[in-house]
Amino acid sequence: MELNLDKKSNMKFPIIIGASVILFTIFLLYVVIMTGVQIPDKSEGHYILTIPMGASLSQVADSLVFLGIAESKREVIRSGKMLGVQRMIKTGKYRLKAGSSLYDVFNLITSGEVEPVVITILEGWNSRKIAEELRKEFKIDIQRFDSLLSDSVFIAKLGIDATDLEGYLFPETYHFTYGMSEKMMIGWMVRQFRDKFGSEERKRADEMSMTMNEVITLASIIEGESVHDEERPVVSSVYHNRLKKNMRLQADPTIQFLLPDGPRRLSNQDLFIKSPYNTYRHSGLPPGPIGSPGLASIRAALWPAETEYIYFVATGDGYHTFTSTLEDHNRAKQKLQKLRREYDKQLRNDKVD
Repeated sequence: MELNLDKKSNMKFPIIIGASVILFTIFLLYVVIMTGVQIPDKSEGHYILTIPMGASLSQVADSLVFLGIAESKREVIRSGKMLGVQRMIKTGKYRLKAGSSLYDVFNLITSGEVEPVVITILEGWNSRKIAEELRKEFKIDIQRFDSLLSDSVFIAKLGIDATDLEGYLFPETYHFTYGMSEKMMIGWMVRQFRDKFGSEERKRADEMSMTMNEVITLASIIEGESVHDEERPVVSSVYHNRLKKNMRLQADPTIQFLLPDGPRRLSNQDLFIKSPYNTYRHSGLPPGPIGSPGLASIRAALWPAETEYIYFVATGDGYHTFTSTLEDHNRAKQKLQKLRREYDKQLRNDKVD
């Protein structure tokens, strides 16, 4: 009997030792998580950790080890699994304070308290340019982005009376978050447009017998032609005067919109591109906006200056010379061409010297 008891005791001993080791390991793990693994101090005082869509705990561990936040990938994975982190990781960019523990890191990346990413959409950018910039920063799906811009159901939900959202992605500085969907980003930009195009603008559009889409279309052309805010109402007056006279707008920005390799200097051949957006071939406004106008251009479209101008020519410094007759317009062009020839000659002389 004694022999048999001894044998049983011998069999239980490794089990007891094994259990003790496991409990001790868990205890050490707890200590490490709560007080151990420290983020090395950096002069800037923080790290930015990016977690892409669908990232696994293993990928997160790789990032933490790469940043020097943790020493062992295995320890990160083991700790994360014990806390159930692998099921709660949220996509985003996170600001990690220097000196935080691994527990703090896990708490942050499962909280959804992501670091906003600042991106500025500039006035005049068309949807192609906006999509390219968002792809660079947020890795968006450009095809999905483009399809949403012409999704009639989505457009109606956003309260826009148009067949396309070109022109309604308001130029502004946005604080997006990494991992936001294309639909959310578009929604934010369109809501910003609706906030800017308020009751005063809608009332003025009604007074001018213009639809919102016509206003934004004209504003997008003004945006493409203007650099200085003080000139926008004058540029607007030229286009309004042309529309009243049933003259073609002959607006270069509408041609730039059609160029796959633009913007660039236009050629005479470009002016014959077959498209309803070509205002050299078709009278009136094009079918829709050619880019996203800022508030200054929108207001210029609604409140043009009172002039008799129907022509203008760029002077090369962002400003224009405005004229009311074709004769004066041709003189202005000749003057500009003369200045350009003198400038080119000076450049050649400078190179020789």
